[in-house]
Amino acid sequence: FDEPSGGFLAAPGTYTATLYKQVDGKVEKLSKTEQFEVVRLRKGALSGAKLADVADFWRKYEDAARSASALNLAFSNAMAKIEGMKLALANSTADAGDIDKRIHDLRMEILELEGKVSGNQSKNEPGEKTKPTAGSRLFVVQRVIEYATYGPTVTASDNLKLAQQDLDRIESQLNQNSKDLNALSRRLEKAGAPWVEGEEIPKNN
Repeated sequence: FDEPSGGFLAAPGTYTATLYKQVDGKVEKLSKTEQFEVVRLRKGALSGAKLADVADFWRKYEDAARSASALNLAFSNAMAKIEGMKLALANSTADAGDIDKRIHDLRMEILELEGKVSGNQSKNEPGEKTKPTAGSRLFVVQRVIEYATYGPTVTASDNLKLAQQDLDRIESQLNQNSKDLNALSRRLEKAGAPWVEGEEIPKNN
């Protein structure tokens, strides 16, 4: 959202607040806990869903959005590791062939997974036809519920469900790719390749 602290509206209900300060890692309580009520900001023309159900849907969207964000960071880290492995392989005495192919294949698999979250960057141009991605589905949900208290529409509910299913499959596949990368990195180490950033520091025998 526009501001770092931005987010969805708070659901009506009873809340508490306590003031703390933190100095040099030490946290100190400055006030007693105050209780306050959040009331509905406005009443729409349509009755909509129960407010508790609306807030619950917001939380499910936020969980999915966090998963997508974490996956994008994991993709970035995996690609950085692959680049490091390619450099290490080029500076090793390992025979060219199998390891090169495995690095290439894993890179392509991870790029394909990344495309399923954020889309194919080469096709993100006006007029290009692209398939829905987990990211595009979440964007639809966010636009529907951003400032509304009516509740999730059928469109928002369907898109969130599909995005969650996509993210679960992508996460599962990426976890397997990460295991494959780690195994390949160990093969590189045994082949006398230089240390790859992110791996355990080699022991000094």
